[in-house]
Amino acid sequence: MKETENNKLSVLLVKPLKEPRMIEIDDTLEAMQKTVGGYIEQYMPFEDEVAIVCNDESKFNGMIPNRAIYMEPDNFEITYNEMKSRFRQAERDKKTTVGYIVFTEDSFDAPYTEEQRTYEVRSNCKAFMDGMCGYSIFGISLDGEDVNVRLDTYMADEHGGKNGWKIERCYMPNTNQREIADIVFGQFFVCYAPWQSENFLSLPEDLAKKYMERFKTPELFAIVDKKITVIPCDHIPKGKDR
Repeated sequence: MKETENNKLSVLLVKPLKEPRMIEIDDTLEAMQKTVGGYIEQYMPFEDEVAIVCNDESKFNGMIPNRAIYMEPDNFEITYNEMKSRFRQAERDKKTTVGYIVFTEDSFDAPYTEEQRTYEVRSNCKAFMDGMCGYSIFGISLDGEDVNVRLDTYMADEHGGKNGWKIERCYMPNTNQREIADIVFGQFFVCYAPWQSENFLSLPEDLAKKYMERFKTPELFAIVDKKITVIPCDHIPKGKDR
């Protein structure tokens, strides 16, 4: 957990049409109300012990819709062979896609967290592109410490041999139009809210990274065929108000 000064909370601030960022606020009701622009409401839609703290009247006082909360999971699990097949098809369709490979703990000589054992892989590697001279699969660990690693030389499922890194599981982002459970209006912040605690706490580093990624892409909302449609805004420029 990030250390903060006394009476300070480290939280993830999420503004409409902006990428989220970590900020510090005073651990007071007044500071929380100022952050969300009014009386606060606690919303806990996730399995993790985190709370969305938003404006209690945001849906009625003219605040704009900010982020959707979905019923379906962000990712779906898939076998490695299925992932490779999807990667090859994506490259044939000229649409680069992404997947994640989690390696088993016993693949390494030292203990590593799941984040350190998980590598992001994109389809635009030679191994998945037709007609390429050579075979390579590059990945980057989710903690950012291992960059452009030639995974095919380490993986037991590729060229790493019987003592190579073994796959625990693979998953890909859920890119289907997911059913919306709710929409949070106005700016809000995400904080740590353990069940046994009566107070909000600073967001631990692992949860900060997780929800930074979850809310990374700003969203616009439109009514299409009498249904709410979410429009991801991947190319919103970063303004000065960060």
